[in-house]
Amino acid sequence: MVAELIRAFLLFSVVFSRSDAQDLLTECTERCDSSMLITNAIDRDLSCDASCKITSCQTGCDSWTNTSLADCTRACNESFTANSTVKVAPCSTGCTFAQDVYVERIKDDLNSPSPPSTPSSAQVSHDSVVLQWNEANSSLITYLVQWRYNTGNSDWRFYLPSQPLQDPNVTVTDLHAYTTYRFRVLWLITDEEFIASPQSIPIQTLPFGAPSSPPIITQLTSPTTRSVYITWNPPQFPNRPLTLYKLLLTNLDDTTAVTVFKDVTASQRYFQFSSSVQPNTTYSVSVRPENSDGLGPAAVANITTLATNPEDDSLYPVLLMGSNHHILRVDLLLDDSLYPVLLMGSNHHILRDDSLYPVLLMGSNHHILRDDSLYPVLLMGSNLHILRVELDGGDDYWGETEDDILFESANDSVSIIGVAFHVRRDQVYYSDTAGTVGRVSMVNSSDTAVILTGVSQLSYLSVDWLHDRLYYVSGRDVMRCSLDGSQQEVVLQYLSQTPGELLVNPYHGFLYWTQAGEGGGLYRMDLAHLGANATNSTRRIADQDHLQAVTISYSSLRLFFPDKQMNVMLSTFIDGSDREDFHANTVSPQLTDVKSLTHFEESFFWTRGEDQVYREVLNPRTGQFVHNQFTFNFAFFNEPFVGLEMYHPSMQPIPVPSNPPQDFRVLFGDESVFLSWSRPEQLSTFGKGSWQDWRYELEVQNLDSPNENSTVVSDIMAHNHTLQGLEKGAQYSFSVRAYSQGGQGPWSSSFVGRVYSQVPTAPSLVLVTSEGVVQSSIDGSTLQTEQPNVTDAADLAWMDINVYYVTSGGEVAYWNSSGDVQEVSSLPWVTSARAVAVDWIGRKLYWANSAQHRIYRSQLNGDSMEQVMSASVQDLEVNTLSGHLFWTSAHAVERARLNGQDRTTYWRVENFSGRQLAGITLDTRGEMVYWLVSGLDMLDLYQASSTAEGSLVSSTVQSLGPVNSYTV
Repeated sequence: MVAELIRAFLLFSVVFSRSDAQDLLTECTERCDSSMLITNAIDRDLSCDASCKITSCQTGCDSWTNTSLADCTRACNESFTANSTVKVAPCSTGCTFAQDVYVERIKDDLNSPSPPSTPSSAQVSHDSVVLQWNEANSSLITYLVQWRYNTGNSDWRFYLPSQPLQDPNVTVTDLHAYTTYRFRVLWLITDEEFIASPQSIPIQTLPFGAPSSPPIITQLTSPTTRSVYITWNPPQFPNRPLTLYKLLLTNLDDTTAVTVFKDVTASQRYFQFSSSVQPNTTYSVSVRPENSDGLGPAAVANITTLATNPEDDSLYPVLLMGSNHHILRVDLLLDDSLYPVLLMGSNHHILRDDSLYPVLLMGSNHHILRDDSLYPVLLMGSNLHILRVELDGGDDYWGETEDDILFESANDSVSIIGVAFHVRRDQVYYSDTAGTVGRVSMVNSSDTAVILTGVSQLSYLSVDWLHDRLYYVSGRDVMRCSLDGSQQEVVLQYLSQTPGELLVNPYHGFLYWTQAGEGGGLYRMDLAHLGANATNSTRRIADQDHLQAVTISYSSLRLFFPDKQMNVMLSTFIDGSDREDFHANTVSPQLTDVKSLTHFEESFFWTRGEDQVYREVLNPRTGQFVHNQFTFNFAFFNEPFVGLEMYHPSMQPIPVPSNPPQDFRVLFGDESVFLSWSRPEQLSTFGKGSWQDWRYELEVQNLDSPNENSTVVSDIMAHNHTLQGLEKGAQYSFSVRAYSQGGQGPWSSSFVGRVYSQVPTAPSLVLVTSEGVVQSSIDGSTLQTEQPNVTDAADLAWMDINVYYVTSGGEVAYWNSSGDVQEVSSLPWVTSARAVAVDWIGRKLYWANSAQHRIYRSQLNGDSMEQVMSASVQDLEVNTLSGHLFWTSAHAVERARLNGQDRTTYWRVENFSGRQLAGITLDTRGEMVYWLVSGLDMLDLYQASSTAEGSLVSSTVQSLGPVNSYTV
């Protein structure tokens, strides 16, 4: 050891002039003289008086050889025998003083570092970068290079940390291809002191090879019974520009089911599977990146789709058909379990012919009895009527009567234009050429009402069934009102043309409409943007100058609209992406000049403005789709149909939360528990105007009584709730979920905590603010000023009625919180204090001296002060029950006995990493220690056992993840 010190000293003498070294030693000695006199006045240890302490401190100054503080301290330990260990502490202080003087001298004369850069683009390859920077004007400086990814949460990492550089340049190797980095250079003064250069500009390596990492799945959910929705982030290492993602959907419950393959563009970050997706089925979803060099690894996750709602499954759809003067209804009886059968009904008989296809149930009112509440109904609007026609599963002929007229216009000169409905209110709405909007009951057709009159250039209607609003077209404007006609307001103004179809989708938060002619197509607007700001938020999602009709499937989140020129049915996601030819295997399609379109379970019905309705049917023998024409036996009128609507709950679904509530927090008060959360995260395909009026329910379980059933608190409309009457001292588990009439969302992760035991004084928080020191209840419900004169406290501790704090000047002061006049008093001899803590059993006060890097203790009034140990301290805590000190430095969490012995390191962050300790606290009852670690723009929480011994200490350390800011 002596030889190493001699060699280090010789090197030190060469690069650090003799005069500089002597000046350093002189200043270090002066600091020893002044410091040790104060220390001796505090710590009257007879075995080492003031002169002894000064001499020991000077030994530390002499031991400093420009190596490291640890080497110097080690020299102190070796310089004194076991009988003179009291001299080690002042010697270590001398080492600290020497290092401080050395660093100050170097920094005073040192030039400023520049950010590293590449000499030229030729110095960048797919796995390396050549860096250079300005040289320090001191030969005592060495360099270490750090790098990080050009993302906000990336820590600084060392390149060859064990090999400090002498020259101001380096080639950084083993980098990832096509990855953007930032670099910086640390100018090392000692192994603990450095100056960091500014970071470089972003530097991207060259592309090379197939992706080497998988995408990151960010969300996987089943928003409906027949859909799987996935979002992802790109792979961290694509290695060159991606060309696409390959998606696979595999049915894990049925190995014979066909795997669904889908390629999506590299710019897309989400996809929704709807084809072949079945309810209550577990699927595996795979996302695999591809670039021009090949495929990368896949990200895989599993999801189980939602089960069907039994109530909706028991109901059959109703097709509403509007004509000029009537609204008719057709009940659809669909039973996929039956083979194709033709039932031909006359006034008195039903004939059956199994050889005919497709299924057609044609019944007279005398011989087919049915419950209209169960059958699907087609509402058909004509010029003067709205017909309610019962579709009993057939396709070619029905004998209907005037009993199927839901509504008939009383004025032959006024024609019906549009039809809409509200299925859960059993109401049908119509618009006519007189500018009237009316309502008729599906249950009692004689129950009618006029809700709007005199609407200029009135045309199409659409119902928002979630907010109970009616949307309608007035010329080139879109308006809305309440279902009774009140609260009229402008939604969208000054369109270039009158819309050809109007479709409001409150489920996802959008309004759709079609426009024909130049600039025509399908348009969309977020319902959150109304009135003056609406025009700027509109977007054409389908370019088609002849488009008029459109319908939506809420189960698959897809739009359907016919292409007149191609004579095909097109389909897109609700945002217009993933456009495809739907049911391309159709024989003799009849999709030209479609005026009105609807569907049930993606089996389509449409009219071309004639007295005929078409329906799409799958021929199971050939696997092809055919378009069959209904020829209705409406002898009582022959009017063209102007609107079709499918009347069924599935056409107006109630949203179900796809995700749990966010930011779930629990605050335990003295008599209550306060729980708070925020709305569930919406899928990225949803608009800001989507319906989110969730209700919430809490599940509460007493973990100390596991045999008791959990308690569920429902019908919570706010984003917080206070629970009363929980068992004192018991441990509870809390979860929250959102729900609606449509169903329940997933539960949040559980929050486990213990209710406060019965105590005479309620627990509270003491906070330092710009208004002074204030006292708050645990849940933040009450707040009172405790000490208005203290606004600069750096740390707080308390014992009985005294509150101790560290001032901004490094003193330790206190006040009596019980008195009317709370005068502040300072403890004598205390300087450079950084943190303070109290041993409430031993009735001792502990504090950390930042200048001397020591921990001291004394009586509560400042008497009998003594040094405990040498340590650099940022935050200090005392566990009185176990007899331990806990503290953090900038880069470590440590523990020792109250007398300074058995020093143990819990956790250490790498020097120069950009991360540092930000706080520490103890759970004495749970025997846990917690600390915070801050990074570039994140804050992470860690925990460990506060009572573990020996090698078990580090094994108990656990990261609890990032901590978000929260204001009570």
